[in-house]
Amino acid sequence: MFYKVSEKLEKTSLEECLDNHFSYIAILSTNEWITFKEKSHLHLEIEFPKSHIKTSHIYHYQDKLIGQFSTPDRKVILNQNHHFSFLIQKNTLIFIDDSQFCQSIFNDLRKDNHWKDPDLGRILFDFLDKLIQDDVSLLEKFGMTLTDMEGELLEGKDHINSNQLSQIRHKIVKLDFNYSQFATLTEELSHDTDHLFTNQNLNNFRLLSIKIDHLQHMIESLKDDISQIKGMQQSIVDEKQNHIMTVLTIVTTCCTPITIIVGWYGMNFDFMPELNSPLGYPIVIIVSILILIINISYFKHKKWL
Repeated sequence: MFYKVSEKLEKTSLEECLDNHFSYIAILSTNEWITFKEKSHLHLEIEFPKSHIKTSHIYHYQDKLIGQFSTPDRKVILNQNHHFSFLIQKNTLIFIDDSQFCQSIFNDLRKDNHWKDPDLGRILFDFLDKLIQDDVSLLEKFGMTLTDMEGELLEGKDHINSNQLSQIRHKIVKLDFNYSQFATLTEELSHDTDHLFTNQNLNNFRLLSIKIDHLQHMIESLKDDISQIKGMQQSIVDEKQNHIMTVLTIVTTCCTPITIIVGWYGMNFDFMPELNSPLGYPIVIIVSILILIINISYFKHKKWL
């Protein structure tokens, strides 16, 4: 698909783009890109990868700026990435995308924007800005979920959804990696060593860098929240374990004197007159009960129970 750079990005054809020499944008599949190079006599010795792009980066080639981009699908962050490449030179901005992702972004841009004196740099900025447009809301939702989890722990609940917490952690780690690469890409665009952009374009790219920096700060805050929740959860587990150990220790201590008494009489020595006394058995029981009562009273007095 080809678009003439205008206030509403008018659809056009390759032939019109080449004949009239106006600025245009192309969104092509890998196969369409090969055909485009042949028809436009574009001498480019590099090839864009057909396999999935693993990272986002940008580099210079002659008078052109070439980028490759990988960004998580915000609906299924852990399961899917969108991959595309782009090339920008004087009067030409080309996206190579074997999915419909770039096309869907441009459909939204054409619907939502009415540019005044548009140029390729401004449209590239709007495209990149669209990629992170809803990320503040997304990270805020993660933050609200973490706040709810923290509230549950503070209210005394000893169990939270650990699987949900783990998923949020993996999502923000993946987004953080994406933002780091995005920041490097926008910084490279703002340097403009090939002199492809206007001063206003460069200001826009710097603004994009500031937005990404803000998102990275939000990510760091979420990481701190997750660490705090894990710490609170571990403290609750440790407290429960300490309570169990305290109870076991007290029970053992209370029963130790009785165990000694059982040991004495279990040895069946001669000359133990109380063994033959009809009151021997109930007296031992009463003594054992008194020992338990005294021990329990002592532990309660010390506030160990």
